[in-house]
Amino acid sequence: VDRGIYSLECILLLFAIKVRASRYKKSDQLPKKVFLPRGNHECRAITEHFTFRQEVLDKFDLEVFEVIMDAFDSLPLVAIVNQSYILMHGGISPSFKSIEAVNAINRF
Repeated sequence: VDRGIYSLECILLLFAIKVRASRYKKSDQLPKKVFLPRGNHECRAITEHFTFRQEVLDKFDLEVFEVIMDAFDSLPLVAIVNQSYILMHGGISPSFKSIEAVNAINRF
């Protein structure tokens, strides 16, 4: 988000791909699994500082913004892909040195 005037459309497309991937059929061209980890812009303070919040309010309303923020709050901070790769946004925090450190965070 916060990368232009179509941030809302981009995140809604990613959410749609994620939902569709959960209903994967062998004939589909979509991947079986889609990982959407949280980045550093998927929080209320950053979306207000940049343009995403205003974009959503211009196109919809505060209720839609809050639903999207709730979805962002639920995104994982870290993902382990194929038991081999750790997936995490570089802007999350350099203090996380292990999966246990991330799991110890009380996010809710």
